[in-house]
Parts: sequence; structure tokens; C-alpha cells
Amino acid sequence: MIRIDLAPAKGREYTYTALGVTHTGGTNGLHDFCRKLVADGHAGPATVYGPNGAPRLVIRGVERLAKIDLEETPSQGFRERPHRDRTNPFAARGGDAQDGA
Repeated sequence: MIRIDLAPAKGREYTYTALGVTHTGGTNGLHDFCRKLVADGHAGPATVYGPNGAPRLVIRGVERLAKIDLEETPSQGFRERPHRDRTNPFAARGGDAQDGA
């Protein structure tokens, strides 16, 4: 079980720390942090602990959370959607940025 410690940062951002990895982010900060953990070779369940040391969230698998983003709309509220790499606009279509396919 991976222990992820959560601490308030500035504004609406939080800092996430686990296994020597740290990330500060907003709405999708936990998802981005899980992507960092997976990129470093970590997998499996995790528990997020708040600043007071109490458990706040249990994650069945960091690799699953790394594959989704949260999206909030006025009509639907929060919902999950597949993660799309915004650094490569062709990634969502399965193409390559070099050939544009």
C-alpha cells in the first residue's frame, strides 16, 4: 500500500508526496501525481492522508487513476474522462505528432 501525504499549497492547490516523489497541482493534481508514480515504476493501491494524518481517500490502483482526468461542467458536475496528453495533440487519436496521423 502506497502512502500519499496531502498538504495545502497556495490557493486551491495541494502538494502530494509519496515514495520520494512530490507534485503540486490543482483540480487534476492527484491524477498528475499518480502519472508520475506510474512513470517511476510504481503500481498498486494507495491511501491519501490529509494534513492531520487521517486517511481521506483510498485508491484501488494508482495506475487506474493515472489513466483518467476529472472534468467539471455546470450541467453534469464532476465526471471522469480518459486522460489526454495535452503536450501531444495527436495522442488522443493514437497517432504520432511527427506524421500527423
